[in-house]
Amino acid sequence: MKIKIETQENTTVITLPKKAKSLSTTIYGGGYKKDLKHVVFHRVPQDFHANPTKKCIEILENLNLDLKSSAVFLTAVDVQEKLVITQKKWSGIFCFVAATVGLSNPASIHTKNKLKNSTINLFVAVDKDVSDNGLVELIKTITEAKVSAIHDIDLRDNANYAVGTTTDALLACSLRDKPQETYSGFCSPLGKLVSNLVYEAVLKGAERTGYRQDRPMWRRLEERGITLDQIVDSAIALFASFKNMGERKIKEIVKEEILKHLRDVNVSSLIEASLRLDEDARIGLVPGLKPKQYMSDPVHLVSDEILAISLALYINGWKSLFELYRYDSKKPGILSKLPPFLDDIIAALIAGATSKIYEERSL
Repeated sequence: MKIKIETQENTTVITLPKKAKSLSTTIYGGGYKKDLKHVVFHRVPQDFHANPTKKCIEILENLNLDLKSSAVFLTAVDVQEKLVITQKKWSGIFCFVAATVGLSNPASIHTKNKLKNSTINLFVAVDKDVSDNGLVELIKTITEAKVSAIHDIDLRDNANYAVGTTTDALLACSLRDKPQETYSGFCSPLGKLVSNLVYEAVLKGAERTGYRQDRPMWRRLEERGITLDQIVDSAIALFASFKNMGERKIKEIVKEEILKHLRDVNVSSLIEASLRLDEDARIGLVPGLKPKQYMSDPVHLVSDEILAISLALYINGWKSLFELYRYDSKKPGILSKLPPFLDDIIAALIAGATSKIYEERSL
């Protein structure tokens, strides 16, 4: 299947070798079509507020493309640098995937009143003749693969797992080469090929926009609403100042010490364990612990302290442990606003860092 790709400033035009049957959620060219020929990815400004349909028509007219046989994806992502293409022939089926991945607008079912120009756009073309019901199922397969990739990069809508953005768009098309494919779920050859290529495209696109799977722990915490500055401020609240050292200098020292420990895989692993436990406890997946009960920090829940103690001892032994007691008792700053597993593990991180500073400065 020869697909033509032409890119110019702010726009990429994908031209299919022949007219295709398609099903789409795009603002322009969406719904069910029997004559799709051109797919356009066009970059708009972050503050784009114009009528999207009129904008798409203007784009197509400027490109001299047939309005009836075209579909348009709008994105705030640089299409020249960040358009991802994945393609493969497997089990007698050829699949082509084009994607732009913008993730600054993560969304979950708990999202409220959030609408930004950050979008995951996915175009999938297969050479086989997919039945109408198979095309509908293919949209489902693409969506499931997208959500799987989003889960595996740990995209967050605050404390909640994100499933994409509020403005994601999908387009699936069939070039109708025989024989006909009726099934397109994960277990079918068609669905398996499509899902793998979509998953790969979303991961690559996420990486190009700064969401690497191995991004630092401070960034992962920040995505959950726990910023490095908030952690430092909590540490400073109980910090024993040194002579001839102002608050600005102390903050710099504390911040660097915390970052140093966050780069330690063992520290990150214990924090990761607390993050996962917090998520499970919030939705009732910890046996014997109901969500409302968890948020009240019941006296019989001690595993949060055990994890915190383990982290404190790992960083600086007993010195860190006694420092943990101070921070866990008073809970300054952000610590007073965090749920049980997180307030203790962040307090342990702070305690390890501050006790190390005291130790090294007293030598």
